[in-house]
Amino acid sequence: MAYVVSNQQHVAYADGTSKTIVEVRCDTPEDLPTASANWLTGSVAWIVSTGDFYGLNSSGEWIQQES
Repeated sequence: MAYVVSNQQHVAYADGTSKTIVEVRCDTPEDLPTASANWLTGSVAWIVSTGDFYGLNSSGEWIQQES
Protein backbone atom coordinates (compact mmCIF):
# COMPACT_ATOMS: atom_id res chain seq x y z
CA MET A 1 0.00 0.00 0.00
CA ALA A 2 1.55 3.27 -1.11
CA TYR A 3 -0.01 6.46 0.16
CA VAL A 4 0.96 9.56 2.08
CA VAL A 5 -1.07 12.10 4.04
CA SER A 6 0.36 15.25 2.46
CA ASN A 7 -1.67 17.82 4.37
CA GLN A 8 -3.99 17.90 7.34
CA GLN A 9 -5.93 20.72 8.93
CA HIS A 10 -7.30 20.61 12.43
CA VAL A 11 -10.99 21.60 12.46
CA ALA A 12 -12.28 20.77 15.94
CA TYR A 13 -11.93 18.61 19.03
CA ALA A 14 -14.56 15.97 19.76
CA ASP A 15 -14.44 13.20 22.33
CA GLY A 16 -10.92 14.31 23.25
CA THR A 17 -9.53 13.84 19.72
CA SER A 18 -8.56 16.26 17.01
CA LYS A 19 -10.86 16.09 13.99
CA THR A 20 -9.06 16.89 10.73
CA ILE A 21 -9.55 17.38 7.02
CA VAL A 22 -6.78 15.52 5.19
CA GLU A 23 -5.28 15.35 1.72
CA VAL A 24 -4.02 11.92 0.71
CA ARG A 25 -1.81 10.98 -2.26
CA CYS A 26 -1.99 7.38 -3.55
CA ASP A 27 -0.35 5.43 -6.37
CA THR A 28 -3.55 3.58 -7.35
CA PRO A 29 -7.20 3.43 -6.20
CA GLU A 30 -6.40 0.15 -4.45
CA ASP A 31 -4.00 2.11 -2.23
CA LEU A 32 -6.74 4.30 -0.73
CA PRO A 33 -6.37 3.93 3.03
CA THR A 34 -9.08 3.04 5.48
CA ALA A 35 -10.14 6.38 6.89
CA SER A 36 -8.93 7.18 10.37
CA ALA A 37 -11.68 7.87 12.91
CA ASN A 38 -10.50 11.49 13.17
CA TRP A 39 -10.68 12.24 9.41
CA LEU A 40 -13.69 14.34 8.50
CA THR A 41 -16.12 14.28 5.60
CA GLY A 42 -14.67 16.30 2.74
CA SER A 43 -11.17 14.93 3.04
CA VAL A 44 -9.73 14.27 -0.43
CA ALA A 45 -7.44 11.77 -2.12
CA TRP A 46 -5.55 12.18 -5.40
CA ILE A 47 -4.66 9.05 -7.37
CA VAL A 48 -1.33 9.75 -9.05
CA SER A 49 -1.53 6.99 -11.70
CA THR A 50 -4.90 8.16 -13.09
CA GLY A 51 -5.31 11.77 -11.94
CA ASP A 52 -8.66 10.88 -10.33
CA PHE A 53 -9.89 12.49 -7.12
CA TYR A 54 -11.86 10.83 -4.32
CA GLY A 55 -13.80 12.45 -1.48
CA LEU A 56 -14.44 10.98 1.94
CA ASN A 57 -18.14 10.71 2.82
CA SER A 58 -19.70 10.65 6.29
CA SER A 59 -19.67 6.83 6.29
CA GLY A 60 -15.88 6.78 5.91
CA GLU A 61 -15.99 5.65 2.28
CA TRP A 62 -13.91 7.13 -0.52
CA ILE A 63 -16.18 8.22 -3.40
CA GLN A 64 -14.76 8.97 -6.85
CA GLN A 65 -15.50 12.57 -7.84
CA GLU A 66 -16.85 13.54 -11.24
CA SER A 67 -14.83 16.72 -11.63
